Amino acid sequence: IALDPKPKLIATYSDAGSGVKLSTFQATLDGAAVAFAVGPAKAEFTPQTPLADGPHTFVVTLSDNLGNVAQVTSVFRIVASATAIGAGGGSTAITDPTRSGFGASIVIPEAALAQSVLFTIEHVANPATYPAGFIPSGVVVDFNPSISFSQPATIAIPYDPAIAQAAGVPETALKLLKFDVALNLWVQVPVLFIDTSANLIYAKVTELIGVQFGVAAQIADPTESAVEA
Repeated sequence: IALDPKPKLIATYSDAGSGVKLSTFQATLDGAAVAFAVGPAKAEFTPQTPLADGPHTFVVTLSDNLGNVAQVTSVFRIVASATAIGAGGGSTAITDPTRSGFGASIVIPEAALAQSVLFTIEHVANPATYPAGFIPSGVVVDFNPSISFSQPATIAIPYDPAIAQAAGVPETALKLLKFDVALNLWVQVPVLFIDTSANLIYAKVTELIGVQFGVAAQIADPTESAVEA
């Protein structure tokens, strides 16, 4: 897990036999070739543009001087927030205003967890399409891990007031939706309150199992409480 959207990627190598043939070094990041700075024992690469939140894969291929080829794959995840929270409760939030999802948070009360758990928050770059009658009014946020709470936790999801205004929907009428990945459904979530100063919608949740959250302006009555996305 990496909080920095421009993480330094390092590949180390050695060969006690014929030695490493540095000219054969090749690397890809998410399937695209990237130019590492190759040294005698390690190679480094730092992305010039921020990587999106979520999983990424980089693959290194290298040969020794006898032509034996080795390939190593590494998978890492970019997140916007990461905090270990235990039985005493705690919170994590996206506090960097340059990150998508700024303001998203979760507050977990005392005794909601039996043991310490690492919680992360990330922006969903390509969310499922919202159901008819709902206009996306901010980013979609994913909390991890998938877990249940013995006491309800409080989440905050940011929204863009300009989108609500353009849709002719008051901020106080915005809806909070959660996407159930397993069922492929968007479902409305009861809103606890809306902070129109901070542009955040709050809700209570008892689990984070395979769900993502987003705010929407409702411009038509839905025919169902849950609609296939």
